[in-house]
Amino acid sequence: MTSVPYPDNIAYTAHAVQQMDQRGIAKNVVEKALANGEVIEEYETDEEARYLVHWNEEIQQYTRHIHVVAADQAHGRTVVITAYDPRSQADRWSNDFRTRVD
Repeated sequence: MTSVPYPDNIAYTAHAVQQMDQRGIAKNVVEKALANGEVIEEYETDEEARYLVHWNEEIQQYTRHIHVVAADQAHGRTVVITAYDPRSQADRWSNDFRTRVD
Protein backbone atom coordinates (compact mmCIF):
# COMPACT_ATOMS: atom_id res chain seq x y z
CA MET A 1 0.00 0.00 0.00
CA THR A 2 1.52 3.30 -1.01
CA SER A 3 -1.20 5.75 -0.08
CA VAL A 4 -4.64 6.05 1.44
CA PRO A 5 -7.16 5.37 -1.33
CA TYR A 6 -9.32 8.27 -0.11
CA PRO A 7 -6.95 10.58 1.81
CA ASP A 8 -9.43 13.45 1.79
CA ASN A 9 -12.28 11.34 3.11
CA ILE A 10 -11.20 9.33 6.15
CA ALA A 11 -13.88 8.55 8.71
CA TYR A 12 -13.53 6.93 12.12
CA THR A 13 -16.06 4.64 13.75
CA ALA A 14 -17.08 5.48 17.31
CA HIS A 15 -15.30 2.28 18.36
CA ALA A 16 -12.08 3.42 16.67
CA VAL A 17 -12.15 6.83 18.37
CA GLN A 18 -12.81 5.27 21.77
CA GLN A 19 -10.05 2.68 21.38
CA MET A 20 -7.57 5.22 20.01
CA ASP A 21 -8.25 7.54 22.96
CA GLN A 22 -7.74 4.70 25.44
CA ARG A 23 -4.53 3.60 23.69
CA GLY A 24 -3.06 7.06 23.17
CA ILE A 25 -3.06 6.84 19.37
CA ALA A 26 -3.73 10.13 17.58
CA LYS A 27 -5.56 10.47 14.27
CA ASN A 28 -2.45 11.84 12.58
CA VAL A 29 -0.57 8.65 13.55
CA VAL A 30 -3.34 6.50 12.05
CA GLU A 31 -3.30 8.58 8.89
CA LYS A 32 0.50 8.19 8.64
CA ALA A 33 0.04 4.44 9.03
CA LEU A 34 -2.55 4.35 6.26
CA ALA A 35 -0.39 6.48 3.98
CA ASN A 36 2.91 4.68 4.60
CA GLY A 37 2.09 1.27 6.03
CA GLU A 38 2.03 -2.24 4.65
CA VAL A 39 -1.18 -4.24 4.23
CA ILE A 40 -0.50 -7.47 6.10
CA GLU A 41 -3.99 -9.03 6.03
CA GLU A 42 -7.12 -8.66 3.92
CA TYR A 43 -10.51 -10.16 4.69
CA GLU A 44 -14.16 -9.89 3.72
CA THR A 45 -17.07 -9.17 6.04
CA ASP A 46 -20.76 -9.12 5.22
CA GLU A 47 -20.56 -5.35 4.77
CA GLU A 48 -17.19 -4.65 3.15
CA ALA A 49 -13.63 -5.69 2.43
CA ARG A 50 -11.30 -4.84 5.30
CA TYR A 51 -7.55 -4.79 5.64
CA LEU A 52 -4.97 -4.64 8.39
CA VAL A 53 -2.09 -2.21 7.97
CA HIS A 54 1.19 -2.46 9.86
CA TRP A 55 3.29 0.64 10.26
CA ASN A 56 6.29 1.46 12.35
CA GLU A 57 8.35 4.53 12.89
CA GLU A 58 11.63 5.14 14.59
CA ILE A 59 11.42 7.68 17.39
CA GLN A 60 14.96 8.28 18.62
CA GLN A 61 16.03 4.75 19.70
CA TYR A 62 12.47 3.45 20.02
CA THR A 63 10.41 1.71 17.34
CA ARG A 64 6.68 2.37 17.50
CA HIS A 65 4.43 -0.24 15.87
CA ILE A 66 0.82 0.48 14.92
CA HIS A 67 -1.85 -1.76 13.41
CA VAL A 68 -4.87 -0.14 11.75
CA VAL A 69 -7.97 -2.03 10.63
CA ALA A 70 -9.72 -0.09 7.87
CA ALA A 71 -12.10 -0.51 4.97
CA ASP A 72 -12.49 1.38 1.71
CA GLN A 73 -16.09 1.99 0.83
CA ALA A 74 -17.43 2.19 -2.71
CA HIS A 75 -18.59 5.77 -2.33
CA GLY A 76 -15.02 7.01 -1.87
CA ARG A 77 -14.42 6.87 1.85
CA THR A 78 -11.83 5.07 3.98
CA VAL A 79 -13.24 4.02 7.35
CA VAL A 80 -10.97 3.29 10.30
CA ILE A 81 -12.42 0.47 12.39
CA THR A 82 -9.73 0.35 15.09
CA ALA A 83 -6.04 0.98 15.76
CA TYR A 84 -3.73 -0.58 18.31
CA ASP A 85 -0.14 -1.28 19.24
CA PRO A 86 0.46 -4.96 18.39
CA ARG A 87 2.96 -5.24 21.24
CA SER A 88 -0.10 -5.34 23.53
CA GLN A 89 -0.83 -8.72 21.90
CA ALA A 90 2.79 -9.80 21.38
CA ASP A 91 1.96 -13.50 21.79
CA ARG A 92 -0.29 -13.27 18.70
CA TRP A 93 2.36 -11.80 16.36
CA SER A 94 5.77 -12.63 14.96
CA ASN A 95 8.74 -10.63 16.21
CA ASP A 96 8.30 -8.04 13.47
CA PHE A 97 4.51 -7.78 14.14
CA ARG A 98 3.67 -8.55 10.50
CA THR A 99 2.60 -12.21 10.74
CA ARG A 100 -0.10 -13.61 12.98
CA VAL A 101 1.10 -16.67 14.91
CA ASP A 102 -2.10 -17.70 16.68
